[in-house]
Amino acid sequence: MIYIITTRRVENLQRKVQSDYNEINQTVAVVQHWHRTWLTEIEREYQHQQTKAQTEYQPQQLEAEHEYQRQKTAIVATYHEQQDKAQQVYQRRQESRDEEKHDFERTWQLQARAFLNEIDRFSPPWTAQQWATWQPVTDASPVVRLGYLSLPLFEQYSLPVDIPGEHALFFSVDGDTNTTAAAAMQSLILRLLATIPPGQVQFTFIDPVGLGNHVASFMRLADHDDSLVTSRAWTEPRHIEQRLANLTEHMETIIQKYLRNEYQTIKEYNKAGEIAQPYQVLVVFDFPVNFSEDAAQRLVSIAQNGPRCGVFAIILHDRGKERPYRFDIADLERVSTCIRSQGQQFLLADNDYKAFPLTLETLPDSTTLVNHILDTIGASSKQASTVEVSFQRLLPQALWPEQTISELTVPIGRSGAKSCSHLPWGRAPITMP
Repeated sequence: MIYIITTRRVENLQRKVQSDYNEINQTVAVVQHWHRTWLTEIEREYQHQQTKAQTEYQPQQLEAEHEYQRQKTAIVATYHEQQDKAQQVYQRRQESRDEEKHDFERTWQLQARAFLNEIDRFSPPWTAQQWATWQPVTDASPVVRLGYLSLPLFEQYSLPVDIPGEHALFFSVDGDTNTTAAAAMQSLILRLLATIPPGQVQFTFIDPVGLGNHVASFMRLADHDDSLVTSRAWTEPRHIEQRLANLTEHMETIIQKYLRNEYQTIKEYNKAGEIAQPYQVLVVFDFPVNFSEDAAQRLVSIAQNGPRCGVFAIILHDRGKERPYRFDIADLERVSTCIRSQGQQFLLADNDYKAFPLTLETLPDSTTLVNHILDTIGASSKQASTVEVSFQRLLPQALWPEQTISELTVPIGRSGAKSCSHLPWGRAPITMP
């Protein structure tokens, strides 16, 4: 009985479950039906709206595309037009700049060529034909040839130095370049003799290493006049100090007796007077060998203050030699025109020319020419040392402006630029009251 009841309950439960399952399946089928229906409706509406949109907006899209292409074409055309204009402007400006550059180069070359011709006239190359007929000059050359600069527009540009000028000339060398610089100094000495009137330039040679060998050929001048080369080249420390002291004393005399507050330079004084003071050129080889600290400081003073007094220094500094204690070589460089060796080249320590190699000049190959210049200058210097002043220049502007009550003096010649030297003939005795 129990079994029959249980079986019925199970069957009822199964029928209920089956009924629920069928109901769920129907519900799912209904949901699926509406899902498919709604999707179909949505898809249909989407297609409809898309077709509508394409129909309505395609012309606008095409118009926008056409407008875009039109504006793009216009912009590209404007760009190319402006680019062409800019290119034309650039081309015109470039042509103008090129023309200005060519004009400048032509002008510069013409001016430089004229300048070089002037240098050749005042100080021709040693190989020039002018030296075959050379005669002592009556007026000092404004420049003296020193060497050649290698410039972009000129293969060789003659480099002049203004000696006598406003600065000392300072060679800073080491190694093998010492010999080259010494040869350039020898050439410069000969040029000074050849381009300054006889008797108007005197030399003091200091050659502590070469013992005078660097200037041996110039000792021919002493055969005619010892004062042209102070009789010899100086090598010992005490002699060097004495020569520098003599030049310093000479500068003091020039400033206090001749220049005073009336003349700025000895050149002005010589131009104003009839008795010219000769230029003094100090030539130093192998500095600072045998230079004491005091001598080195005197050399700086001469290099700095000497040009005004007609005293000019040409110095060869060997960078390999030991400097005097507490002496700064920059003190000399600051007051000089500097030429420095760099490897086997020489460079002018000047912002405008320091990038261009400098080839220094040497003595002419012809020993005959060198000796001819030296002997001619030596012989002419003796004659030039005698200055004649006309009697009229010694007469006073008005007759009898003085009196002879206390003394009698007679003017006999010039003293300085304006003063006269007098010969005293007698003085009245002093009477006591």
